[in-house]
Amino acid sequence: MKGFLILAIVVVIGLIIMQNRPEIGDTTILKGALLKEGVELTNRERLKIRNYYISSNSLPESNSDIAGGVPEDYHGEALISMKISRGGVMTLTFNKKSGVEGGKIIYKPKIENGEFKWSCITYDYPFIADYVDDCVYLSSPQK
Repeated sequence: MKGFLILAIVVVIGLIIMQNRPEIGDTTILKGALLKEGVELTNRERLKIRNYYISSNSLPESNSDIAGGVPEDYHGEALISMKISRGGVMTLTFNKKSGVEGGKIIYKPKIENGEFKWSCITYDYPFIADYVDDCVYLSSPQK
């Protein structure tokens, strides 16, 4: 029920955005709502990664380091998995309902002046900034 409520709220926000930005189509709004739902479903895991860092002064290297389930345990309407890898990097993978089969949103933790922060990037969703705060689209992987 919680996931449905989040999705409903995101859809309403998308409709408001569509009224203010008519160049964005209905399909993009739905895809954006599905991405936002996936991000919202993993907020708790980002908090667990932060707490892991605070308690151990290191970053987790797997889902099990934060007592999380296997990547496929994390799913929603479009989210199909959430995997934590070396350095606490969290990769969200989405199905074709998001507009890109196997599309990814990547959260990377960064410690700046002792403060824990996240950077969020995607190479798959050019419209991401309209739906996920502080997330940016990069046209190709940085070398």
